[in-house]
Amino acid sequence: MGTQPPHSDEPVAPTQAELDKADAAAKELSAFFCNRIFIQPDGVHLRMTFGERIGDDSKYHFSIVVPNADAVEFGRLISEMAQAAVERQVEQMRAAFADQDSSGGAA
Repeated sequence: MGTQPPHSDEPVAPTQAELDKADAAAKELSAFFCNRIFIQPDGVHLRMTFGERIGDDSKYHFSIVVPNADAVEFGRLISEMAQAAVERQVEQMRAAFADQDSSGGAA
């Protein structure tokens, strides 16, 4: 059984090797497409159920249950990652349009 590292208020930046190892491990996991989330608080925990909308129906795949304090951190991390992904996508689109403009509009 694994142990949790001691809690610290000061975040420690992972090394690039640690990020690469985590990225490779994450890609080995099974994944579900999710475009629906159903959140149920019970006062102590937050249950987040993930699923997808198919036509008029929703199909839910899995849930996670976390203490409220962890749910806040989880939400913050998701927000930061989503914002970074949107910013990367915008930059890629700008670069594509810049390339198109510099080549005279030809694709």
